[in-house]
Amino acid sequence: MYIRIKGDSFTENIYREIAALTDRAILHFGRIEYDEEKGVIQMPIDRFRIKKRKKIFRMVTPYSVDKSIKIPAIVKIRHVTGLIKDVHLDKDNLSEITILFGLKIRNTDIFVGSAEEFEGLPCFALTLKVDMLDLEICDIATAKAKD
Repeated sequence: MYIRIKGDSFTENIYREIAALTDRAILHFGRIEYDEEKGVIQMPIDRFRIKKRKKIFRMVTPYSVDKSIKIPAIVKIRHVTGLIKDVHLDKDNLSEITILFGLKIRNTDIFVGSAEEFEGLPCFALTLKVDMLDLEICDIATAKAKD
C-alpha cells in the first residue's frame, strides 16, 4: 500500500482514515529520523490490516484490526516546523510502543501517542507542527517493488 496526502484543506473523513490505518500500529521510536533542516520526519511502524464490519445505521463503518499479520511501513511527514517529544519510559527496556488511536491530525498539528501507560502518564507522545499536510504511508514491500 502507498498513500500520499498533500494539501491544506481536507474533510474529517480523510483524517479518520489515516487514524484507522495507523491504529494500534507499533512505532519503533528508537529508529525515528528527523531532519530539522529539511523539515522531514520518518517513522518506521508495523501496521495491521483493517477488517471492516457491517455498517451501523448505514453511516458509520466500524473496523477492527487484524493483528495476525504485521505490515512493515514508513510514515513520512514533510513540512514539519516543530516537534515536541514527551517521553516517560526507560529507553533501555523498551524500543517500540503501540500507537493509541492512530495518527491524530488537527489543523496544523499531528499527534502520536502510546497505548502503554505508567502511573497514568502516557509513556511516549509526539506532537508535530506542520505548515501544510504532506503525509505519506508506504509499506516497505511496496517501496521495494518500486525500485
